[in-house]
Amino acid sequence: MRALRLVADGYLTRRSPADVAAILDTTAEKLDGNLRAEFDVALAELAAVGRIEAAVQLLIHTVLPVANVARAVGFMGTPALEAALQGYFGCSPNELRQAHPSPATSGIAGTPGIGGALRIRLEFPFPLPYDTGIFGFLAARAVPGVEYGDDHRYGRVLALPRGHARFDVVCLTAGAVLNAELEHPGDLPVLLNRVRRLLNLDADATVIDAALRLDPGMRRLVDDAPGIRLPGALDPGEILIRALIGQQVTVAAARTALGRLAEAGTASRVAGDGLVRHFPTPAQVAEHGPELLRGPRRRIDTICRTAEALADGSLQLHWGDTPNTLAEKLLPLPGIGPWTVGYVAMRVLSAPDVFLPTDVAVRNGLAWLGSGERPGPKAAEEYGEQFRPWRSYATLHLWRAAAARR
Repeated sequence: MRALRLVADGYLTRRSPADVAAILDTTAEKLDGNLRAEFDVALAELAAVGRIEAAVQLLIHTVLPVANVARAVGFMGTPALEAALQGYFGCSPNELRQAHPSPATSGIAGTPGIGGALRIRLEFPFPLPYDTGIFGFLAARAVPGVEYGDDHRYGRVLALPRGHARFDVVCLTAGAVLNAELEHPGDLPVLLNRVRRLLNLDADATVIDAALRLDPGMRRLVDDAPGIRLPGALDPGEILIRALIGQQVTVAAARTALGRLAEAGTASRVAGDGLVRHFPTPAQVAEHGPELLRGPRRRIDTICRTAEALADGSLQLHWGDTPNTLAEKLLPLPGIGPWTVGYVAMRVLSAPDVFLPTDVAVRNGLAWLGSGERPGPKAAEEYGEQFRPWRSYATLHLWRAAAARR
């Protein structure tokens, strides 16, 4: 459900239930009723659970004092946090830490967001099968100064709800190590959730691969890359800007353009490892885009107008969107078509059933599977129907096939 994706990103730990309902274009009462009917849980209970889950993440993965943890996630003080943990888990904060030791974790225990940063290191397994080609996908699109990557590593700086952060994910044999530095401890649960989405860790690859293997041609691609993953996003508006810049140009050309645009980004307060600035905010893109971007004036105008709409709030993208709400918001805007909507849905929402029949790389991939001739959009769309409800993953395989045979 849309509301649950917002809860997972910590919205209820920093906004009121009415605010969350407004984002979803409804009222708190209606949202509460829907949650009760579908999940037998009230909105206020979700807010409480969200704070507790955030506290658990900090208690397990950091050495921050319990009082700092309580303040970071919105409890009035240590007694309130202790009471909540007793109510839900029947244990105290110290007992929880003893049950989940994290010897690889370190932290600077200061007042959240003031005079020091939180540093963490944690390991997490990959749900197998897991194709690590997602790291190469992200690396090929990495914007210098903002992010970096190779076939086994990805890192970047970014702005989170309460402060700046920097993270690095290193791929191991059957999992990864996450190193991160955050200005505000309360952002840790948000960062962990977004990294999970970025790496598509919650997809059931076994089910997806089995469905795609029903087609003989696609079976060869799946056997070459079992457990292929749908690259996610760290910020919805950023992905939209990147998609607009990447329309009808090569990945390399888009990266060059994004590198120029990144000059307008804010310097990071947790810079390091060559990461020095954040991806520009929509307001910065709108202001500096005309001077930094190259190409057709109409495309630049589309990018800057869209960024301005994101900046002034007349266009709002968020984790609670659906492919349909994205289409309703984006298609009326000049210069934005179905390809952009589909790409944003794949990246931001991890939407599993998006197919891009007009995409040249998709059609080139289909040519390799078939007779060698690139099909037209209509034929491509008809062929893609058999892969429902996993057409996004079929799209990834076709992109990879086209890239490998250029």
